[in-house]
Amino acid sequence: MTQVLDAESAEWTPCLLLCQNQPAPTAAKAAVAQALLGVVKHGTANGLVGAYIDANGAPMDVGGKTGTGDNRLETFASGGWVTSSRPVDRTATLVFSLGDRFYGAVTAYVARPASGPL
Repeated sequence: MTQVLDAESAEWTPCLLLCQNQPAPTAAKAAVAQALLGVVKHGTANGLVGAYIDANGAPMDVGGKTGTGDNRLETFASGGWVTSSRPVDRTATLVFSLGDRFYGAVTAYVARPASGPL
């Protein structure tokens, strides 16, 4: 795990993250692992519990979490209300863990015009 030290806006990108290769505390790793396992065990993906078997025939723990983004360009009035809003792109991400060796994140990106109507 890498600890994010800073985040700032960057030209031509949604966000630039400046990272340092520094291990996260063990308690943080355990909390994330338990959260991912709980999402699968108690959520709509509970059919994956016991679906993967390790080399010794034991069921592997499966964890995961999805997220989506409807990224929009919005214009605001001086009073703070939205005066216009249009889709720019859409994203979907899956963060997963399988046993204690496999983990990762997969992100799908869909740009306009395929991301939806104006």
